[in-house]
Amino acid sequence: MNRAVISRLVTFALLALLLYGAWQLYRWAVREEFAGVPRAVSGALYPGVAPEAIDYVYLHLAQGQDLELQREPSGVWRITAPTEEIAREGWVRVFLEELTQAQAQLIENRGDVVPATVAGLEPPRFRITVGIGERRDTLLLGERDPLGKWVYARRPGGDVFLATVNVTTRLRSHAEEWVEKRLLRGLRGRITKVRVEKPDGVLIDAVRQGERWTLHEPVAALADSERISQLVRSLEFVEQEEVLAGVPTEAHFVDHDLPTAAQAARGELEGATRIEIGAQGEGTVSALFAAGWEQRPDWVPAVREDHAKLLVVARGSLNLLTNDAAFFREHRLLPPIAERAVSLRIERGDEVLLDVAQAASGAWIFAAPERLRGQRVESERVFGRSALGDLLARVDGTEALGFLPAPEGEPLGRVFVGWELAGSVRRDRVDLYAPGEIVPARTTERPQEGLALPLEILELFDEQQADLLRSLSPLRIDDERWARLEISSPEVEQPFVLERTLHVGGLPSPWTGDDEWGRRYGLAHDMLRGFRGLSWRAAADGAEYPYRITFLDGDGTRLADIALRRPGPDEAAEVLGTAAAYAAVESAPGVELALRLDLLERFDELARPFGRKP
Repeated sequence: MNRAVISRLVTFALLALLLYGAWQLYRWAVREEFAGVPRAVSGALYPGVAPEAIDYVYLHLAQGQDLELQREPSGVWRITAPTEEIAREGWVRVFLEELTQAQAQLIENRGDVVPATVAGLEPPRFRITVGIGERRDTLLLGERDPLGKWVYARRPGGDVFLATVNVTTRLRSHAEEWVEKRLLRGLRGRITKVRVEKPDGVLIDAVRQGERWTLHEPVAALADSERISQLVRSLEFVEQEEVLAGVPTEAHFVDHDLPTAAQAARGELEGATRIEIGAQGEGTVSALFAAGWEQRPDWVPAVREDHAKLLVVARGSLNLLTNDAAFFREHRLLPPIAERAVSLRIERGDEVLLDVAQAASGAWIFAAPERLRGQRVESERVFGRSALGDLLARVDGTEALGFLPAPEGEPLGRVFVGWELAGSVRRDRVDLYAPGEIVPARTTERPQEGLALPLEILELFDEQQADLLRSLSPLRIDDERWARLEISSPEVEQPFVLERTLHVGGLPSPWTGDDEWGRRYGLAHDMLRGFRGLSWRAAADGAEYPYRITFLDGDGTRLADIALRRPGPDEAAEVLGTAAAYAAVESAPGVELALRLDLLERFDELARPFGRKP
């Protein structure tokens, strides 16, 4: 063996000795840390147990309080010791989720086993007993470990181990935090009944079927489902602010203007207000508010139906109960139909003022009046709205001012609305009667009651209502017939004229006229192809239209005539947020079309010499 090989072997041996020595030095330096670190097999504290499987819990809290909780078959958790109470459901649910998701680690020390006294387990700081059916398991919890991420734990007679520290989070609370604060409690299902009885009679007695609420008292009528749902939500979340008396006597109830248990059982409410809510298949729960609670500024004495405690609730949480019975009735004229309507018909006596319907193509077509039959209704959206959409929204938004006996006799007019419901078409009718300060009405949805409608509803019978639904693109000209064009402007004395010769069976000849025909033809062509207004309105009395454009055929017959003007000093300068002008269209007498003002600016440009703009 040569010297080079021997030298390498010696070098490797020395490196091995150095590495071994370094390893032993490291072990000696950290031997104390290794001795106390748990070397464990970790796993779930309660493997395979779901929160909903647990039906019994006994807790020893940090403040020395004990609580026993049991889950009823309905799913409601009830505190059974030291007193009978409904438990705070969300609080219990989170506690059980944390418990069943908690992890455990066995402690394997190289030195002495951690003493139970040092771990805070003799006596334990917390105790949890959980049960499933007849089975029980008790867990004792002590102090946190030095790193603070775990808490020492053991089962009676077992070894000390480590558990996830969040199992103690809610055990550090006061027992009062486990008590349900809601005044009306014990119901888990969807509320389907609400009843409010005041000293002067029943304010509301309503039952829900599906998504609709129906009133039974004080009068059988269609209910405003949104308002009743809002009332139910507010009652569900009324909370007790404090307990006036944990074990009240009859004197307590008398002093706070509430009936005693015996009086309430006999139906003698002594001026108090009684509320009751119920869920299908779960019965009802109720409570009483002190007489004269409406006049109290801040708080109201209250008691549940069991009369077990005298409570205080915030006066502001009862605001919806100060409304009258009519507030909870359905005020809308019809169900929401604006986005689902497929037809609309308005009659006045024997006259059909408007009849429009949606065709298979999706376009809306006039069936009446006769002058508009077959024409398209303006249902396309301009800046997010349309003429038909606005009209349907007015019908949709009409609400009753009050309620009357169902009117009798022949109505002044009728409104028929067809709208889609669950894949089929439903047709509703509204009968409107001779007005006074209000307009009496009756609908097919609720024929037994009358509605007092605002006088604005009579605007539906305006003679021009149909014309306001005309297409916003009123020019319909056959390009092959268009042979002559006349444009008038207040800036020039004589109209500008453009002409062309039409050839039968061939293409029309080019346009001829003055030397600036291009700008004028361009204006007319743009109007013909893209003339679209913003909205129709009743024509202004005595208005003058100094701008004019007339389309004629080869024989001089007018194909279309449009007169335009700027808005007057007393008129709105903008329509739909756009600077506007107004046009009178020959085919639409009595109404005028609002359109963009920049069209008139192009008319004014015709009077200026042709050339480059400055």
